[in-house]
Amino acid sequence: MCGPILVVDDSADTRAQLSQALCGAGYTVVDAADGPAGLAQLTAHDDVALVLCDIDLPRMGGLELLTQVHQTQATLPVVMLTRGRDPTKVRHARDAGARGWFVKPFNPALLVLAVQRLVA
Repeated sequence: MCGPILVVDDSADTRAQLSQALCGAGYTVVDAADGPAGLAQLTAHDDVALVLCDIDLPRMGGLELLTQVHQTQATLPVVMLTRGRDPTKVRHARDAGARGWFVKPFNPALLVLAVQRLVA
């Protein structure tokens, strides 16, 4: 199996829901509540296989986190999470290298399938 999946979301409920779905599919999950903590987790776990990141984070937005991740780990897949589908944000995320986009509430089974495709 691959390295851990990093979940970055300011909602403890969302982090728990993602962890439950991913752990149930055999993945290891590390998480963070904001962008700086997410970057710290990437430093602590240099084998992270994929990042699931909320676009609206405190202290450092998801787009800024995505940009910083890709400055140091250009091939690391990042999938964005959001409560709405703002076409401008979607375009900015894709331009910055996001590999996918899920709108909350998401279907856990579909999210696991997307993760499986991206880390295969």
